[in-house]
Amino acid sequence: MTFKQKCEKADVNCKAAYMYKARHPELTDEQVINYYLQPKQKTLYKKCKEMGINYNKFVNYKTVHPELTDEQILNYYLQPKPKSFKQKCKEAGVNYNTARYIKGRHPELTNEQIIEYYLQPKSKTFKEKCIDANVSYGAAFHFRKIHSELTDEQIIEYYQQPKQKTLRQRCIETGVNYNNARCYRKKHPELTDEQVINYYLQPKTKSFYEMCIEVNVSYSAVNHYKHQHPELTYDQIIQYYVQAKNKSFMAKCNDARVNYDAAIRFRRNHPELTDEQIIQYYLKKSKTFKEKCADVNISYKLALSYRQKHPELTDEQVMLYYRPNLKINMLGELILPKEIEQ
Repeated sequence: MTFKQKCEKADVNCKAAYMYKARHPELTDEQVINYYLQPKQKTLYKKCKEMGINYNKFVNYKTVHPELTDEQILNYYLQPKPKSFKQKCKEAGVNYNTARYIKGRHPELTNEQIIEYYLQPKSKTFKEKCIDANVSYGAAFHFRKIHSELTDEQIIEYYQQPKQKTLRQRCIETGVNYNNARCYRKKHPELTDEQVINYYLQPKTKSFYEMCIEVNVSYSAVNHYKHQHPELTYDQIIQYYVQAKNKSFMAKCNDARVNYDAAIRFRRNHPELTDEQIIQYYLKKSKTFKEKCADVNISYKLALSYRQKHPELTDEQVMLYYRPNLKINMLGELILPKEIEQ
């Protein structure tokens, strides 16, 4: 039989057998076939692969330790290795970078001691305490700087105590204008917040204009009378005008220092006017241009300059140029906005 037929009969790879025979010509055909029929030992690469060992690491380790056999190196890799510091931190749930930083500052500590330190329950920081107690950390931190002798618990307890309400809060609760109350307290720093609030809650005295409306007395007439008699109070003047309603027209003219004859002639021509309106007309008529401008809050210098440019205009027309919101009544006199409402 040929060598090929022998290989086919023994179920041996002919090419591999031919190559092996070429490398070993001293061997017979039967010896070559018996070599391939004998069970082969596993290669080192296959052993590493079956055992799950990195072959390159195995070769590197063998280079470093040539005195060790293959079996000893394989047993070395099969033995359980001690866990690294990083693995221990990961299993314990500890931040590895932080633990490594501590290990660098304290090399005398073991890995277990460092991990145990981080596993111990830590005391809460001041910020965490403030958050738990629902206290403003910024305000509490600033307060702790000023009062360094106090503990964290004392500072938090201080902020948890009910504080006194501010002036703004009290104004909102009582319906008082805060800006007015603040300005009043600046003028009177000796007053407390309660006194300022009580001042605005007390019923205020009525203004002079409101008093005139209640008794149906002309505000302009009373104000003019006040300028003539500054020694009298507003209450006395109003009382005088209330009493003057029952007086005769002549007595009213005498009291107001108005010419009775001229006033009586004017009343005959204007029977629709009351005695007070006629007297007020003559009182206003006797006013100077400067006084008229002051009554309606117009700059006298501007109005005088305008009147000099337009001499054909009356005093009332000149003032209407600067205050078009005013009106002229049937007496030809200007009516202030307050009197229009009245």
